[in-house]
Amino acid sequence: MAECAVVAYFFHLGLCVYFCKKLKSVVMYKIFFFLLILSGIVACTPPQPALLDIESFYFPVADLDPGRVYEYETADDPRNPPFYYYYRNVRSGGVLYLTGTYYDYNFTPIQFVREEVKDNGMILSDFYFYHTDTLTQKQSQVPVEIVANNVFPFTADEQNPGVLLFTVKWNDPEVEGTEFTLIRNRQFAGNTTYVYQGKEYDAVKFYVRELIDNYNEGHLETEYDGLEIYAEGLGLVYFEKNISEEFQIKYKLKDTYAMEVLEEKFKERE
Repeated sequence: MAECAVVAYFFHLGLCVYFCKKLKSVVMYKIFFFLLILSGIVACTPPQPALLDIESFYFPVADLDPGRVYEYETADDPRNPPFYYYYRNVRSGGVLYLTGTYYDYNFTPIQFVREEVKDNGMILSDFYFYHTDTLTQKQSQVPVEIVANNVFPFTADEQNPGVLLFTVKWNDPEVEGTEFTLIRNRQFAGNTTYVYQGKEYDAVKFYVRELIDNYNEGHLETEYDGLEIYAEGLGLVYFEKNISEEFQIKYKLKDTYAMEVLEEKFKERE
């Protein structure tokens, strides 16, 4: 902007001197000179890019009543088992929440999340793990401290996407004095398309950078990048985590259905 003002100054200086002689007024000279400089600055100010509305690419929170199971399957390694997320919305005190319970292949609950719908995006309001005692096989909740609660933005800037910070901490229930910290940075990476069950969907993608810190009288850090794809009207349909050259995790959405269908799947498996 400073360069633009200088250009405007020299470009209009000759005109200003000329009209000053015509006006023969110091006051009019100052006013005229100021207007010329201002017009140069305004003309050189670049227009602000419009933000993209990407709210419809997240899980359809308002429609998840009753809830729905999202079944994810491996996208590369057949040895990796499927897992399931049961999503449903909850309204409390005039606030709309999205709750999600993660079940492993054996229908064992692993974690629970509750996200709050805000005007500008989703934020994490509650999060805990389920820990299974190796002797009794009983489960207990492991509370998680939420440090930075950003989950998903409803707008995105293609030119300056910024970074969405998410950080949580928890203590290892089996090893006293051990604390884990997960830091996840999400950055909008543009529009794309995704084919789910033979149908092509408009989608958005996010670049992800994660760091897991294992602290017990010292820090052991693991850092890696990844990718997430969200399809319009569906939510998360694909993700990958590139832990190392030898170890990658890739999953894609296989199907969605009612909880009763998942319960029948497990009955048939028993």
